[in-house]
Amino acid sequence: KFGLQSLGTKEGRDARLSHAMHMHRGYDYVLCPSTATARFYMEAFGCPAEKIKICSLPRVDDIVTPKEGLAQRFYAENPGLSDRRLVLYLPTFRDREAYVAQERPACDCAQVFPCTTEELKLAFAEQETYRLVVRTHPLSKVKPDPEFSIHGNYSTYELMQLADAIVTDYSACAFEASLLMKPLYFFVPDYDLYMRDRGLNVDLRQEMPAATFTDADALADSLRTAAYDYDALYAFQSKYVENTKNNNAAILANFVLTLLQKKDSDS
Repeated sequence: KFGLQSLGTKEGRDARLSHAMHMHRGYDYVLCPSTATARFYMEAFGCPAEKIKICSLPRVDDIVTPKEGLAQRFYAENPGLSDRRLVLYLPTFRDREAYVAQERPACDCAQVFPCTTEELKLAFAEQETYRLVVRTHPLSKVKPDPEFSIHGNYSTYELMQLADAIVTDYSACAFEASLLMKPLYFFVPDYDLYMRDRGLNVDLRQEMPAATFTDADALADSLRTAAYDYDALYAFQSKYVENTKNNNAAILANFVLTLLQKKDSDS
């Protein structure tokens, strides 16, 4: 959950400050990628249904359009990965993780929250076929681990295109990753804790049961041995991102032009 949905929760904004600052007021339109997500956006931004515009963001165009020469450049800069299958881990930002990493780096923090990244690193440490690459959230203060990083300047979306499988938790990047129809997994050992501290709009355990894990070793084993449920992934993608074509920038531009023309005619 996000915006006004998470006000007053442990990881959300302070409700009094939000109201004082008129948080998310004054929008004429709010873009959302599907009818299924419209309710989330109405609650998060405090807007009525008539202000919702179903339109994927222009970055969807970038995600679904193959980049010429991307793989060649990547493997030239990362030659040791050419014979490995890449597993990209994209964790969401956690206030708890930032606190522990900064203030208590040597502690046993299992009582504070599950160290999700460390659990995955251990699960993939001895893997010869797969290589785990961790791309932390832009707001995270956790220092990247060189052993699970890559050389070169690559965006998250470029890494998605390069990856053979993608792992996340509660990040909205899951919707964008689903566009690529690659194996998408959810690693959520702190599911109940996250539900308590922030809340979720999507019940991952119900919608993607075969791809949702609380145990890192079980996830790694499934990735190696189990057949992936692409039907469930397609249903997830279709429900939460209605337009998967690379024309979203044009759709948004035309919508803005229509509004400008209407404004000119009204004046």
